[in-house]
Amino acid sequence: KANLKIVSKVTVYSDRTDILVETEIDNNVKDHKLILTVPTYTNGENYFAGQAFYCCKRKCGIDESTKGWFEEDSLVKNTNGIVGKRDKNGDGIAFVSAEGIHEAGCDNDINSTLNITLYRCFDRVFLQQDAKTPQLQQKLKFTYALVPLYCDTEYSDLLEIQHDVGNTDISYTQRFLKDEKEFKSHSYFSADNSNVVFSIFKCAENGDGYILRLFNASSENVNSNIQIGIDAAEAALCNLNEEYISKIDLKNKGFSLSFKPWEIKTVWIK
Repeated sequence: KANLKIVSKVTVYSDRTDILVETEIDNNVKDHKLILTVPTYTNGENYFAGQAFYCCKRKCGIDESTKGWFEEDSLVKNTNGIVGKRDKNGDGIAFVSAEGIHEAGCDNDINSTLNITLYRCFDRVFLQQDAKTPQLQQKLKFTYALVPLYCDTEYSDLLEIQHDVGNTDISYTQRFLKDEKEFKSHSYFSADNSNVVFSIFKCAENGDGYILRLFNASSENVNSNIQIGIDAAEAALCNLNEEYISKIDLKNKGFSLSFKPWEIKTVWIK
């Protein structure tokens, strides 16, 4: 027997609704799985789980019809780190992880409890011998947020919180321009629809121009005006392989895009 010490630091903000949690564990116990349980106290048979460029709906609990199968249904399934449960009014709670937590589900118990696997540690890895690292005998830290959901809380709001929880370091500088007496904010890209989410901005694979990828983080058709804070001579839609599809008309340092539900769009900019 051994004592497993779990310490969680909880931060409540005065200007936002999500609650930040930092859980530290000095894992000195082998062969176990640690699950975080979050009761949602909501009704309804479905919960939601974030995926790459998508948010899917799943039934709570385990599919009992799979009993006896070689691979029975599991309560927990893959996620991008976002999982939550709403009632019929749209209220509920969501779990939002910064990174590294990709297994979660929702039980169909009386409290509709979210089950999030923080880690698994085990003795043997398939096709490997004498593997010791899977036991995770080390200090572990998990950072995540618990987010109250309201009827107007969008999935894109949870993605924004996920970026904040991740605390990605961005290098920046500040300086005064000639004859300026105060700092001015500047954005290289902006969208006037909150459901349009920026995925990546990078150099084009062929070395000619840049690639901007966006997607619609909702189940509705949306339109958005995209403003560019850099000088652009031309732009075009392309596919994920960065192959040309059609020209985009640039007007006043911007352009307009229409998105189908959950649609990904890739824009080449020169």
